[in-house]
Amino acid sequence: MILAGVLFGAIAFGQTNTGEISGIVRDSTGGVVPGATVVAQHPATGFVIERMTDDGGRFFLPAMPTGQWNVTISQTGFAPYTQKGIALEIGRTLTLDVTLGVQGVAEEITIAATDPLLQAATAEISDVIENREVAQIPLNGRNFLALAQLSDAVVLPPGGTRGDALQQAGPLPNVGGQRSGHNIYLLDGVKVTDELFNNLVINPSVDSIQEFKIQKSMYPAEFGGKASALINVATKSGTNTFHGSLFEFYRDDSFDAPNYFGKGAPVPPLRQHQFGGALGGRLIQDQTFFFLSYEGLRMDRSLTRTFSIPDDAVRSGDFSGFGGTICDPETIPLTGVCAAFPNNRIPQERIDPVARAFLQKIPRPTSNAQFQNFTSVETQTRDIDQIGVRLDHRISGADQLFARFSTFDAFEVQPFGAGALQEALLPGLEGPWRRGPATLPPATLTSSAPRT
Repeated sequence: MILAGVLFGAIAFGQTNTGEISGIVRDSTGGVVPGATVVAQHPATGFVIERMTDDGGRFFLPAMPTGQWNVTISQTGFAPYTQKGIALEIGRTLTLDVTLGVQGVAEEITIAATDPLLQAATAEISDVIENREVAQIPLNGRNFLALAQLSDAVVLPPGGTRGDALQQAGPLPNVGGQRSGHNIYLLDGVKVTDELFNNLVINPSVDSIQEFKIQKSMYPAEFGGKASALINVATKSGTNTFHGSLFEFYRDDSFDAPNYFGKGAPVPPLRQHQFGGALGGRLIQDQTFFFLSYEGLRMDRSLTRTFSIPDDAVRSGDFSGFGGTICDPETIPLTGVCAAFPNNRIPQERIDPVARAFLQKIPRPTSNAQFQNFTSVETQTRDIDQIGVRLDHRISGADQLFARFSTFDAFEVQPFGAGALQEALLPGLEGPWRRGPATLPPATLTSSAPRT
């Protein structure tokens, strides 16, 4: 019973990662054409869907994979109609109303290029960031969510975020003035929202993303639970032809200019490698496909921070160099007034042993100033590995199965703290931490259409 429930839930979620085409077939007089054959073909995978129009001339092709489709409509006594290159986007329902002409001698109607079809089924406000933008627009850090700013009313708020601190998604988008933590995230139709931290559990590699949709209002009935946007990501699947890519981005301090205010100081060390690749293709022609992606990051970067720490006099309880007075709390019960320590000096025996032990861990100042008297240069280390595997298998003309495995592992040493809460830790008080592996649900079963 548990397994069946999991499969049923996966089926329900899987439908959100596809598109739909519907329409009505009429003749030249405006009458509907029942029993017409509607054939949709996905050239990249050879996937073919065939349906018949009903008594009202209507047809409906649900749960179709995103991408380019060719649609052919035919009926005895009418000229065939073909429209090629229909771009079906994630979560979109396209309406295709067709008029069939009377069949003539070797007559065939073919539409090779038309204006984009409009979605008239819903009143939602949404944008789809297509593969061209994902693949060609430069991204600092290769975080796909930065592309959300291509949509109206979407900004990335300044400052650190919990997602950035956890090495998962980086800064999260603010949509229509709503809080960044109120978004819903889907990956291939499966919810990947961390409900504890309200961020994206895993940031898929840019090379594995086909497109993603930002739905900003008018959620369908199957969504809800958050006040802001729905961001749905569709990953790539393999095709009948093999495609692959490799990349590496390299940064080194040897390419950096000296700091203008550094007064001849050497350039801080920097080593950063961001590398990976992707490969997709077929296992069985027109039936089984695979897509693999890997992305890694290796970074060692110098960070410089200044702090205000107690000097030797303050450590011994001598505050005579500061303005104001230091109150002796033990004088309050006796006189009702908090009297100052003589000469603003706390006796050695009055210093708490815990504070004395803690001060032993604090480094000595690097300058004679009272404040901002300690400068530290430490190394931030960050190692990230991310792997994605997707398998698609066509069971029949009505059913298909895809399985996806995604894992994310990050190890980081932050010498001055994560910074998400604007904290700044002294050297020696930090510690390495590991995030991961974060693994997504391994398999999703989808049905392209009900059997007829």
